[in-house]
Amino acid sequence: MQRIWNIAKTNHKLQQVLTKDLGISAILANLLVNRGIKNSEEAERFLNPGVASLFDPYQLPDMPRAVERIKQAIKNKEKIMLYGDYDVDGLTALAVLESQFSRLGVRAMHYVPHRVKEGYGLSQEAISIALAQKLDLIITVDCGISNAKEIRELKRNKIDVIVTDHHQLAGNEIPDCVAVIDPKRPDANYPYKDLAGVGVAFKLAQCVAEDSLEEALDLVLLGTVADMRSGAYTSGAIECGMLHMAYAQMARFYNVPAGGYVGVTNSKLNDAQAGYETGMSGIAGLLGGMDMFNIGG
Repeated sequence: MQRIWNIAKTNHKLQQVLTKDLGISAILANLLVNRGIKNSEEAERFLNPGVASLFDPYQLPDMPRAVERIKQAIKNKEKIMLYGDYDVDGLTALAVLESQFSRLGVRAMHYVPHRVKEGYGLSQEAISIALAQKLDLIITVDCGISNAKEIRELKRNKIDVIVTDHHQLAGNEIPDCVAVIDPKRPDANYPYKDLAGVGVAFKLAQCVAEDSLEEALDLVLLGTVADMRSGAYTSGAIECGMLHMAYAQMARFYNVPAGGYVGVTNSKLNDAQAGYETGMSGIAGLLGGMDMFNIGG
């Protein structure tokens, strides 16, 4: 199939402004313009990011209700399950939340569905375990937005659910539960829609811990890159700054060369394969100390 390349027109005026104000090359200025940077202030924050530049996590829908319910569960020593996904995004999201729960002295159980036997999302097997264990609260990461039916069953059995997800809503039914935190909800006003699942979990962890959690940014980077999130920078340009900070941390720790992949030596892997292999090797031991119902490949 013949492909037609449509080359974006250069905004020479903005390019010249960025070159002059920031002291950068015309090529770099043009790259910033092509990624949606609209002025020198945005460009400066993008090139020199800081946690303070990230969007307020409370702009995500239902965040206050989720934080209130989690703090209630912690106070009352309720039984909590963190329900993840089997890919790198889901596992890093799980690790981010579990590490912050441990930091607060909370020992939450977790469940990762088997890729082949159970598939994606809340499974019937997990629901059966939740009922048998008499859980009080389930928090999903990287899934849940499409599980309205399963969540209704849990609600009938007096098990509360908090959904953290980044996928599109299937149909028109938002799950009826304590909170559904998803930047792609139709009613969401969060400025950056393309957060990975680990990014959404990170935002929740920030609010629960009441901390910027810079130490978790390496996991945020790992899950985001492995999930092949879009590089489209519009109003979310500054939000992606956390990836730059995290990569710098990982590069220093692992001595990774520019453009390299942690733990990946097969140069024939494509980006998606390398992202998966990097992620799986990087988080292999992260969940070892958690109470585990199941972890499936």
